[in-house]
Amino acid sequence: MSDETTVGERLRGERARLGYNIRDFAEIGGITKSTQSSYENDKTLPNSEYLNRISAKGAEIFWIMSGSREDDEVREKRAAMYPPEITDFIENYKLCPEAVKASLRAIAADSADKARLEIKEWNKKQREKKK
Repeated sequence: MSDETTVGERLRGERARLGYNIRDFAEIGGITKSTQSSYENDKTLPNSEYLNRISAKGAEIFWIMSGSREDDEVREKRAAMYPPEITDFIENYKLCPEAVKASLRAIAADSADKARLEIKEWNKKQREKKK
């Protein structure tokens, strides 16, 4: 674990990075503001359900709990799985405030819906040509 910061300090930092106040982040995690404060002040450790919930909003759980960032080996494996523009997009996305992330997800979903419709129409035309 990192000697520089505590779990609570890193949790508070992640909450700030994601752009949430303590009340809203507690709600996301399914806990009370008082419990969130206990976590951030190192009075208690967060439970797994809470960590799963905040992870879904972009919190970096490995960092919060270990004080270590993703190591080079993990980064290299991920880079090998995806083209650089996808890896860059993911890294940039993780740094965005939640409102921006929501907008990006909406844009991606809308674009994917349009692409599916275009593919469906193209397939329909191809079937009609074969008749």
